[in-house]
Amino acid sequence: MKDPISSKDGFYIGVTCPGCGGGLEIQSDFFVLNCCHCGSNLRINMPETPPAYFIRSEKPLREVRFHLDRYLKQHAGPLSGAGLTAIAVYYPYWKIDAVVLKVRNETIERVTSDEYDYENIKTYEQKMTDIRLTPYSVTQAAGPSIDYIPPSIGIRSQYSKILPYSVEKLEEGFSSLPLLKSWHMVKNDLDRSIAAIASVAQPQFGKNRTELFHPSGSIIYFPYYILDTNSGREGGRFISDGVTGKVISQIDKEIDHDQLRNLPPGNMEFGRLSVEFHRCLNCGVDLPDRQSHIYICDNCGQLITPGKRQQGLKKICYIGSGEAQDRMFPFWALKLNKSDAQRMRKFFGGIYASDTLAIPAFKIPNFEAMFRLAKRISSAMPKLELMQLERQGKNFADVTLSLENALAMAEVILYREYIKRAEGAGKFDGSLKPDEISLFYAPFRKEHYFFVDTVLGAVTFEKSLAL
Repeated sequence: MKDPISSKDGFYIGVTCPGCGGGLEIQSDFFVLNCCHCGSNLRINMPETPPAYFIRSEKPLREVRFHLDRYLKQHAGPLSGAGLTAIAVYYPYWKIDAVVLKVRNETIERVTSDEYDYENIKTYEQKMTDIRLTPYSVTQAAGPSIDYIPPSIGIRSQYSKILPYSVEKLEEGFSSLPLLKSWHMVKNDLDRSIAAIASVAQPQFGKNRTELFHPSGSIIYFPYYILDTNSGREGGRFISDGVTGKVISQIDKEIDHDQLRNLPPGNMEFGRLSVEFHRCLNCGVDLPDRQSHIYICDNCGQLITPGKRQQGLKKICYIGSGEAQDRMFPFWALKLNKSDAQRMRKFFGGIYASDTLAIPAFKIPNFEAMFRLAKRISSAMPKLELMQLERQGKNFADVTLSLENALAMAEVILYREYIKRAEGAGKFDGSLKPDEISLFYAPFRKEHYFFVDTVLGAVTFEKSLAL
C-alpha cells in the first residue's frame, strides 16, 4: 500500500485520528488508512452532499509584506510604509470533476502512389470519427462577485493540501466570505461551458458532440490578503496569494474594508467528511488497510461493503479453473433488464449474446483501455462459470472503483456506442437500471506485457493498466 504520509504528489487531505487525536494526511483518492501514531485502521466517510475544505494560509503578514515591497520595488513604486492595512479572507470555489465524451468528425486527405511509378500520385478524402473519453476538472468562484478576486484557482486544486472546513479551524485574523453559488447553479454553468467547447471545432460532416457525464463537486476555500498601503496615491491597493504570499494583481478601486469584514454569511449547507475505525460490523475485528470498496472479514467471513451504494450487494463470486499464481481481478457485473440488454446487443454487434455488462472494478486511468476491457469481458460472460466466494486470497486485487462510479461508466460506455452507430441520434435516453448487481473475480496470468485471462485465453489487457 502507498504510504499516505510520504505521498505528496497530488491533492491530499488532513484529518485527525479518532483513536489518538494525531494528525494524518491522505491523498484525495484514499479512503482507508493506518494511523502512524497509534496503529488504528481508519476509514474516511464522504458525505452525500458536496463536502467543504480549505487550503491553509502558509504565510504570515510579515512575509506577505516582504513580497509586496519586492513587487513595489520592481514596479518603481514607494514601499508599503507604516500605514499598511490588510484584510485576510477565505474565498470559496467549486471544484468540479467529471468525464467528458468528445465526438469529432473530420475529413482527412489521403495520398497514395504507385510503388513502381512515384509520379502517379492520387489523393482521396476519408471521413474520420474520433470518439474519446477524457477527465474534466475545473474550479470556479462560488462566493460574492468581487472583480479583483481570481475566478478560478486552476491546477492548485489538484496538488494542494486541504483540510476539512470549519470556521473554528481557520487561522486567527482570517474570515471566510459566504458561499453564494449553489451546486444547481454550477451544473447549469457547466452545461453552457460544455456547449461552448462543442462549438469551437466545426464538423466537416455529421455532428460533433461534447457531453459531460456525472459531475461531482466539492468546495474549497482559498486564502487571500487584501492590502492597502494607505500611501494616498492611486493604485496603492493589492491582492496577495495567502499560500505563496506573492502579489496577484493591483486593485484599481477603493476597497470598503468594513463591507468585506461584515458580509452576511451564506445560508447554503455543505457536507462534512468523517473518520471512523475500519472494523468488521459483525465481529469488530480490524479490516485490512487496503484501498478496497469490498472486504470479506478474515475472522468471521462477513461481507463488508462500506458506503451506501454498495450495501445492496449480496453476492461475490469468482471464476474457477485458475492457477495458484494467477492474479484475481475484480469486475462489477450489471445484469440488465430485457430492454437494456437488447439495446446493448444492437450497439455492440449482432453476435453479442450477453445480458450482463461487466465493468472493471479496479481503476484504469486510460478510459479507452477501460472501455475495451469492459467490452471483452462482457462478451465472454455467457462462457464463464461463476462460483460463490468465501475468502479473499493475497492474489486478489482490491476493488478500487466504487459501484456508483461503475454505474456511471456503464452509462458512458453505452452512450459512446450509441452515438457511434446511430447517425444523427440525440442524447442518450435514460440511465441504466440493472436488475441485479454482483461482483466477481476473474483469473489472469502475465504474458510479456499483458494480462491474459486463464479460462478462455481470449481476454487481454496491458499490464501497465493494473496500478
